[in-house]
Amino acid sequence: MPDQEHGAKSGMDMRPDAIINSRKNQIRRLCLFVEFYACKEPIRSFILMKLRRFVAPMTVPLYASPDRYRPHIGQVFVLHHDGGTSEITLTEVKVQIDDEIQLCFSLFFSRTGAVLPQETYHLSHPVLGEFEMFLVPVQKRQNSPVIYQGGFNLLKEEAP
Repeated sequence: MPDQEHGAKSGMDMRPDAIINSRKNQIRRLCLFVEFYACKEPIRSFILMKLRRFVAPMTVPLYASPDRYRPHIGQVFVLHHDGGTSEITLTEVKVQIDDEIQLCFSLFFSRTGAVLPQETYHLSHPVLGEFEMFLVPVQKRQNSPVIYQGGFNLLKEEAP
């Protein structure tokens, strides 16, 4: 494999996890550069939006299946947002489609407090680790927690 030989000669680590960590460090350095020069808000937002495309795929859980999340119903996740962190509880795992072509399921979370906008949030859990998920507030009733939904739509690989 020429890439591995080239990597060995140049001192670069060509393992996938090393490449991902290197890419994350490059993105962190670029974010620091952007903050250092204090771009005007529209420019900073545009750059960060473009960077999210590279960060999010690396933090999406590779183990996305309903069975992976079901044991954690009722457990608390930490939700990182602009206002800091807050607790969000997994309340339901619902499968919409599971056939030979695709698996489509949703996670429902509850959180007390003000409604957060639909957005990609960083979540952490003691067993599942850290990942990002697009959450949408789907239900708000007076004197009740806000319900958020995160969805997965996975195409299954064709059998050989």
